[in-house]
Amino acid sequence: QCKILEVEIEDTTDDSVYKLLKPSFLHNIQECYCILYKISVDLCLVILQLLNLPIIKVLHLLTEDLTLEDDSTNSILHTDKYSELETCIAMNSTLLEMKLQCIFNDNPIITITSVINGVTRNKTITSFSLEVYCDSPP
Repeated sequence: QCKILEVEIEDTTDDSVYKLLKPSFLHNIQECYCILYKISVDLCLVILQLLNLPIIKVLHLLTEDLTLEDDSTNSILHTDKYSELETCIAMNSTLLEMKLQCIFNDNPIITITSVINGVTRNKTITSFSLEVYCDSPP
């Protein structure tokens, strides 16, 4: 059974990304190394999908030239997913290591804040690394 997933996704639609990260064969994945390049996605939902792998221990996500969908929206309808992301990270009892390296065309402040808050509350993460570069000011 596959325990390590290494995937690089380039120039595709957000739907393709979500479909790729959902299949049932991923349920045994313990380590995930994911690169997203030149796509437009809702980063919050991508991270949530990866964190919902049942026994994920290591998550490394690298994004380059990423355009965010819905991330800077202040709508009340979207705040639930950020709370869910924070709680998902905080309550994840299998995750030991998380590394995010992100280069954005947009401002990812809401998602990044939720990640940091979740990691701060998590009791099992022993290694956390975050690098964020934005083309747009906060």
